[in-house]
Amino acid sequence: MENPTFIQLFIFHLASAVMLVVFNPKEERWSNLVKELINDLQESLKDNLEGIIALPKEEDEVYGSNVLILVRDDSLDTARRISKIIGKYGYSVLPTIATKYDGEIVNSFMKKAI
Repeated sequence: MENPTFIQLFIFHLASAVMLVVFNPKEERWSNLVKELINDLQESLKDNLEGIIALPKEEDEVYGSNVLILVRDDSLDTARRISKIIGKYGYSVLPTIATKYDGEIVNSFMKKAI
């Protein structure tokens, strides 16, 4: 019998905010890259960052993206901040930016992530 799949589900307490991270990495390089991305996003977005859903492998995609970044405010300023961070990772990180109210996108990522 196979071992059950382990899914990394983290809840970070950032000041008064809580952030959800769903990530089930299949490759060490991708795991390290996503952890670094999470730190960079937390530093830049602070409590605007509500969560991240990263797909198991870098080459996995949902709507052409491998990472869903959930934010409270999906303004142009937020998109610019994220874009600046993503530039550091080249073509490895292909993000979609959404809010928790974008249910179809969130559900699609969750299905593929776990």
